Amino acid sequence: MLRRILAVLFALLLAVPAQAQRSDAGFTARLHRIAVQLGVPGFSVAVVQDGKIVYRHQEGVTDRTSGAAVAPDSLFAIASVTKSMTGIILAQLEREEFDRKLALIARTNETR
Repeated sequence: MLRRILAVLFALLLAVPAQAQRSDAGFTARLHRIAVQLGVPGFSVAVVQDGKIVYRHQEGVTDRTSGAAVAPDSLFAIASVTKSMTGIILAQLEREEFDRKLALIARTNETR
């Protein structure tokens, strides 16, 4: 289950930046395809730009047994996935040379 969660989060992290600026319908369809492909029962996604939510979508169920629908404020058990997400986000920021302020291989006393 943890592998599936990691796979979904990784796929969404890759999909969001590229798709967030395209049509909502196309982005929603892509999210749905990823969820179906990976067998995810439900998910919630929000894209924030300049501090404002510019896209929000949720679908599926939070629990297969109860059948409770995913809502914008649904909570999901993600275990220790935030560590992996943080690593992926940092790698993406370094690759994009975020104002050249982030280098994963650098001495801690170096500043840019």
